[in-house]
Amino acid sequence: MEISIGFVTLGHDEYWKQMPNVKDEVGNYSRIIKNKLISYGKIIDVGIIDNIEGARNSNQLFRKNDIDLLIIHVTTYSPSKNLIPIIREIDVPILSLHIQFLDKIPESIDSTFIIPKIIFPAMNEYSSIINRCGKTMYPVISDSVDCKEIWEDIEGWCIAVKVKKELAKTTIAQLGNYYPGMFDLCIDDVSLMNKFGISIDYIDVSSLREFYENVSDEKAGENKFSQIFEIDKRANKLYIEKCQKCIAAFENMIEEKNYNAIAMYFNGYPGTPESELQSLSIPAATYLNGQGIPVTAEGDILSALTMVILKIAGKDSLQTELNIWDSGKQELILSHSGPANFRLAEKRPYLKWLDFFHGKTGEGLSPEFSMKRGPVTISSIIYQPDNGYKLISLDADVVSDECLKTGDVNTRVQFRESIPSVIKKLTSAGAYHHLIVFPGEIDEILKKIAISLKIEYQKI
Repeated sequence: MEISIGFVTLGHDEYWKQMPNVKDEVGNYSRIIKNKLISYGKIIDVGIIDNIEGARNSNQLFRKNDIDLLIIHVTTYSPSKNLIPIIREIDVPILSLHIQFLDKIPESIDSTFIIPKIIFPAMNEYSSIINRCGKTMYPVISDSVDCKEIWEDIEGWCIAVKVKKELAKTTIAQLGNYYPGMFDLCIDDVSLMNKFGISIDYIDVSSLREFYENVSDEKAGENKFSQIFEIDKRANKLYIEKCQKCIAAFENMIEEKNYNAIAMYFNGYPGTPESELQSLSIPAATYLNGQGIPVTAEGDILSALTMVILKIAGKDSLQTELNIWDSGKQELILSHSGPANFRLAEKRPYLKWLDFFHGKTGEGLSPEFSMKRGPVTISSIIYQPDNGYKLISLDADVVSDECLKTGDVNTRVQFRESIPSVIKKLTSAGAYHHLIVFPGEIDEILKKIAISLKIEYQKI
């Protein structure tokens, strides 16, 4: 889903009368900035606005195109009388760019040279006006046009805006219920939907069973399940075919009901169709996660929401929790039973046959692998009864491809400080027992996403 970006360059018509060539130079700078922004979304460009009438027309065009972000490009001075009509009745975040095209000030210059390059005189004036008009203003971006960091900064804000936009069209299915007794997973659905703009749809396992029973043989054979995974030989051909059929059932359900993610937990009485579905759902969900459909275990909606946000931001992720501490190596093993994301495996992902699922009924295939080595971020959205929602993150490094043979995803990580210190900070931050881990470090983007969603952000 592409965001719509309103783009305006402000100018001063009095300057054009005095120095006719200045407007052309401002226009050249504006085109350079616009061309760099094109990859971030659909640009609604109103050109140079230097009078009140033009500002009013710009406002109408921006509202007609339902923009998601307004970028104000400042390369010369323009009085704020030209700004107010633009932002009036526009309820989107505003990003002000004061970008310098001048590397060095020559010894001999005149007004014609300097006027199109005065990026700062209006900065505080505009900030004051935007705040006084009650608009949301992101931090001003200012540096040389060739500075790589400013474009990363702008892209980060565009990603944050995209997250908010796409969440408003996101539906998370609660398939079944929470794992019995895990009360830290319990949330206020109303506050969650109101805060993040998502919808939550409760669906019983009997609905999945109906989809499963209606899957055609042709549809069941379409996915690449058996090609992607190395599968334990104890899983017979019929079981594998049923896994493929279960995947197709999920895909049909997701398509028909427009689900963007699933938080699932259900048990069935041994020997019933529901019990069989429970067994098949773990390898099926591991496949779905790798195909970009977040599926979490134990009915955890907050983990599903976190994974959706990361997917919009371009990150594959998986559900995990803190597990065993190897104090001799100062390593901690991240691990969790249930669905994983095969795209994050260090080697070809392995599905191991378990005679019983840990803490759950049934038997069947379960993912067993380690994540790829390198920097990772551990993150989560948590609920604070008194202060609303908070996004937390923690940096770590995957240091080994060694995997415990437990039928789970096991990943050895080292933190940037001692494990006891990390534990104290995580618990003090209010983290619950599920976390989301993904490759790379995107602290600045996570911070921007939190600002866009108007929630607290805490770096552990």
